[in-house]
Amino acid sequence: MAYAGDLQDMECSVMAARPSVKITWTFNGRDITADAEAVERHSNHEDTYMTASTLHHVFNQEDDGQTLECVVTHTTFADPDITTSPVTVFSPVAPTPTKVSPNNIKAYSGDLQEIECTVLAAAPAAKITWTFNDKNLTSNAEAKETHNILDGTYMTISTLHQVFTQEDAGQTLECVVTHSTLAEPDITTSPITILSPVNPTPTNVLPKQLTAYPSDLKEIECSVMSAGPAVQITWTFNGTDITSDADVMETRNNLDGTSMTSSTLHRVFKQEDNGHKLECVIVHPTLEEPDVTFIPITVYFPPVKKQVHTFYPIELNSYYEIILSFSANPQPTSLMWSFGPNLQEMANRIQIPFNNGKFSTSLIALLTLSEITNEDIETHFTLHVANEIGAADYSVIFSEAQNPVECKRGFIMVDGSTQCFKLYDEEIRNWNEAKRKCLQENLLPAEPTDEAAVNLRKHIFVKIG
Repeated sequence: MAYAGDLQDMECSVMAARPSVKITWTFNGRDITADAEAVERHSNHEDTYMTASTLHHVFNQEDDGQTLECVVTHTTFADPDITTSPVTVFSPVAPTPTKVSPNNIKAYSGDLQEIECTVLAAAPAAKITWTFNDKNLTSNAEAKETHNILDGTYMTISTLHQVFTQEDAGQTLECVVTHSTLAEPDITTSPITILSPVNPTPTNVLPKQLTAYPSDLKEIECSVMSAGPAVQITWTFNGTDITSDADVMETRNNLDGTSMTSSTLHRVFKQEDNGHKLECVIVHPTLEEPDVTFIPITVYFPPVKKQVHTFYPIELNSYYEIILSFSANPQPTSLMWSFGPNLQEMANRIQIPFNNGKFSTSLIALLTLSEITNEDIETHFTLHVANEIGAADYSVIFSEAQNPVECKRGFIMVDGSTQCFKLYDEEIRNWNEAKRKCLQENLLPAEPTDEAAVNLRKHIFVKIG
């Protein structure tokens, strides 16, 4: 069954033969094999051949009631094997009225538009082309053809993707439908209006403050409800563009031509991201500078584990103040210094800093030993820290062993590495300030003496961070 002027495909095949068969096509006593494509495949397993021939042919109204013949010849046949197919040719069905959406195109200069032209039913299928200012734009369109098995008609849809500029204002786009039933092409026109840019609505982010745990995949949405043309949304974090981690959705309002744009970021935040800010950046022709919205990041994590710190060489009877820094969030619920195998509790200072009344994740614990004894050498001095998420132990060991490497005056070797630590904390700039601090804490006599100078060198401030 076919419509007059409609191209038809017919296949004739023989699944197995040896040697291969020959397939020809005849219609009304005329050989039309030249309109066919033949394919031959050999089966090594059975040593046979599969032969198929596909005929491409256009039938006209006068072919109605005739018979198409597929003729197979083979060395084993006394006569050719002929398979007949009756031909029914239907009268063409005129296309339904053309529909173009949107029929009035309102666009922003430089904004990509999608325009759809549809013929709901025709037989054979209608052909759709696009023209603009006498230029054929059909190469910018996607065509889709759907066959209705019940009545044999075809629905044809062509979607044009086109960018219009300011000079296109007042021009007309044409959807051109051609069909065998039409004496002339059917042309549907769509006037083009170039709109003035519309400022973006205020940026909306959800959540406005992000709380995360390490390894948690979080979703953050940044959206602009309306703008013309559509805004561009990018994401940055610590100076790095991370837009590739986001999905963008754009919805156009056909009434006014504006667009709603939403970008959803998918990201895993680490403990070192705590306290930083995520940035949603909006770019639009109406904005002199990008509009940036900040999302504060809070990452909750257990106390961060560290290796055991060993100090050497240590002098007996010396005074040591160890400043141990560590991180945890939320605030620790348990903090305790202990020493030795029995974990005896020590009375030492532990500072929990706050910033404008808010808990800081950078913590400092002070271990003060007024006089190092033999019992203190090679003993683990351990800080036990726990919060709602987890716990960690931080250990310090004093050793009389010699430095693995030479450290200059004012530094001490830690952990057997090549790193030397200052013998005073960051607030003390020189030995005179160290001396002043010692005097303030009544660790040295007010009058300088040789003994005071010796004791000063033994009063060691070390910061481990």
